[in-house]
Amino acid sequence: PPRSTLFPYTTLFRSETLTSLEDQQQVQQQELQDSYEAQLDELQQQYEEALAQKDTELENQQQQYEEKITSLQQQIETIRDSLN
Repeated sequence: PPRSTLFPYTTLFRSETLTSLEDQQQVQQQELQDSYEAQLDELQQQYEEALAQKDTELENQQQQYEEKITSLQQQIETIRDSLN
């Protein structure tokens, strides 16, 4: 057959191949983006949990310091009272 009759078919085939490759690329890009977003969400959750844990530790330390200060103040008052 003359070359001119094959031209539309080869163009059509190439066009379908390109579209298929573009579709695959878009799917891969979307999967990659979804994966990155999932990783980001996981890291954000870990960060928030670590921050909450640190806040709890600081609150516990603050409470312990306040208890020690109160105890020391009571001891000081007891000693002052005994001196008077």
